[in-house]
Amino acid sequence: GDHLSANRLAYSYDGEKFVLKSVTIDVPAVGLTAVVGVEGSGKSTLAGVLAGHLRDYRGNVLLGGKQLRDVLRTSRLRYITYVGIDSELLSSTVRENLLMGDPAATEGEMWSVLSAVGLDSECRRRGGLDFELVAGGTNVSRSERLRLALARAVLHNTPIIIIDGLMDEINPVDQRKAMLALRGIARFKAVVVLTRYPVQAQFAKVVYLLSEGAIIASGSHEELMASYEPYRSACEQQERLLALEPPQSEAVDGAEHDAAGDQDPDATNVLVMPHPEGVVRTGGPRWGEGVEGHE
Repeated sequence: GDHLSANRLAYSYDGEKFVLKSVTIDVPAVGLTAVVGVEGSGKSTLAGVLAGHLRDYRGNVLLGGKQLRDVLRTSRLRYITYVGIDSELLSSTVRENLLMGDPAATEGEMWSVLSAVGLDSECRRRGGLDFELVAGGTNVSRSERLRLALARAVLHNTPIIIIDGLMDEINPVDQRKAMLALRGIARFKAVVVLTRYPVQAQFAKVVYLLSEGAIIASGSHEELMASYEPYRSACEQQERLLALEPPQSEAVDGAEHDAAGDQDPDATNVLVMPHPEGVVRTGGPRWGEGVEGHE
């Protein structure tokens, strides 16, 4: 089928110790797919393989029925956007950073994606699209940097978006805004979220639990809550911890906002939100078109 999938995927960095072991997952062409696992379970390696960054894998990883390692880089970049906690921003304006995602983007489209991730008000207060990020991004909070990277990824407008750990590092208030946007985006394209926290998987079509490089369970959030006690316990614990957190107000100053953004994520990671509203970009290449082989 015209979608991204992995079958009996294995990966080793040194040829001896396998970080991924016989992983089989299927990413629907439309909808949210979640991979949940503790730190060190292999999530980032899996994200790297699915994004086409790590090509020396065993087993099958297929994009539109073709081995992902054989898909030309230019073609792959039209289909898959990867964004993680180390995604870099330019020491330039917000506008220039967003244009990296789509050089033809209009101002209206830029404001739409900023609004979707809850950055529009902060951006307007600081001078709009021409607000300039200094080297290292020290004049904005970590949460704002990550959400700007997410906005740029959405603007890139590919059929698949892979989000590796980024949502884990955003504070709860901003998480809700970003996940609201992702729920809307997932109505039109494939969104893969790799996370430490089960609560971030509650709106996924399918959830895969990754442990020590292997898939140990899968199903909907509701099915796993009902049938897999460790998953249910982790989710309930996160909900209890979040309930103890005082409400957080948005700060105008980046440094103040960082105080909320850099708190302990284990205490603040529940996402409960209404149905998505807002603008979703739905263009880009159709599934199975232009997936060229052999780089």
